Amino acid sequence: MKVITLSRQVGSFGDEVAQLAAMELGFQLVGQPDIHRLGQECDPEFAKACALYEREVPQGFWERFFFDDPAYTSLFESLTYDLASRGDVILLGRGAQVVLLNVRGVMRTRIVAPFDVRAERVAQAQNIGMEEARDFVKRYGQSRQSLIENIYQHDLNDFALYDLIVNTRDMTPDEAAFIVIKSAQNMKPMQNPQERKAWLKSMALAKRVESAIRKKVRPASFSRVEVEPVEGGGIRITGTAPDQSDVEKAARIAQGFEGLGPVDNRMKASRLFHAY
Repeated sequence: MKVITLSRQVGSFGDEVAQLAAMELGFQLVGQPDIHRLGQECDPEFAKACALYEREVPQGFWERFFFDDPAYTSLFESLTYDLASRGDVILLGRGAQVVLLNVRGVMRTRIVAPFDVRAERVAQAQNIGMEEARDFVKRYGQSRQSLIENIYQHDLNDFALYDLIVNTRDMTPDEAAFIVIKSAQNMKPMQNPQERKAWLKSMALAKRVESAIRKKVRPASFSRVEVEPVEGGGIRITGTAPDQSDVEKAARIAQGFEGLGPVDNRMKASRLFHAY
């Protein structure tokens, strides 16, 4: 049971490397369209919103749609944990390296290349001038950087996020993919894979519950609703809400999930919400 997250700079051959590695390793490759489809399947409101944008989708819409609303951030995290629990998968982009940062058995990979090299590749691939390509590469990189920083408070260029960083400056996609493939093949076997799979599944369910609560419960302006799994198949809810009715609503939402164990609701109502 192995999982690879693959983050890449635009023009670094990251998409090509992901496809080649998945093919050689026999792994499932999960990218943006797959996340979009899964999000529709598990969330009716998300599906309705998607229908409004079927014909014209502004660049970056899906990322902002997922991440600007805390409920959809939780939904995405749930999907990430669920996909990781299946094993033998490559998760392409979307901050998966941050979501799974402390999960063992995951190889967090980053594909990079110098700015001018990436701009030249984009210019050739899209048949545009270098000035336009440089502007695109710069703006795209800033957009992705800002997105991850705002959602997860992490810098995409923080080396500590990755186990493997491949600079494709002087490499073909096949050569870079070879490094990723060999690194994956040499990963240490995951200890207690069934226990790890069960834990990832429990994290996925906790985040689903968290998403449902974040949709319906108003958090205090200084707090976030958080849900985590506990032993026995249950969950623990923490956070601060404006009043007691919101605290009770969070418990009712969680208890409505089929197959969920005991609900330990530690949310609190705060008078600070009404004081300022």
